[in-house]
Amino acid sequence: MKKLKKSSKNKPFKVVVIYGAPAVGKFTVAKELAKNIDFKIFHNHDVRDFVWKFFARRTPESDVLVEEISFLIFKQIAENYLDTILTHTHSTQFVSFTGLTNVGFYKKIEKIIKKHGGEMLYVQLVASPATILKRTNHPHRKVFKKLTDVKIMKQALEEKDWFTPAKLDNQIVIDNTELSPAKVAQIIKKHFKL
Repeated sequence: MKKLKKSSKNKPFKVVVIYGAPAVGKFTVAKELAKNIDFKIFHNHDVRDFVWKFFARRTPESDVLVEEISFLIFKQIAENYLDTILTHTHSTQFVSFTGLTNVGFYKKIEKIIKKHGGEMLYVQLVASPATILKRTNHPHRKVFKKLTDVKIMKQALEEKDWFTPAKLDNQIVIDNTELSPAKVAQIIKKHFKL
């Protein structure tokens, strides 16, 4: 098996975590940002959709697999010093069947990244509920197993807190209600000097 080509030991590398409500534009912004700074994208649905082929979403089996696969991938990312963007849906009330909150999930990844000299940078995207509802049934969301039903999304937005920033260091909060993905990517790039 061909080994991954490693960069020089302890090369500074960064992981940008873009988190927020469903349909806020995380993946769209990540793609725009990656075009400008040549980072890899770890889209949370790449792992989730694979796991959900075997186990229903929000079951103990699927939660364990999503977390463990993600941690294994980030171990390889860290060992190979890869600049990466992680997208992640975030609610302050979320707790997986393993007991991990969203912040707990980020902190486990951060521990892996910091062990190899990397840095975690956090971006919370927020938008008005009306904007999120407009974006819910966008055709690109159907490519992944994303929520596309406006009625269900409206209910989800009312039931959970998607807007309170996580308690994290190295963080910026961006309201992208009126901003293009390209503009948001510029703000992130400038803020973190990427």
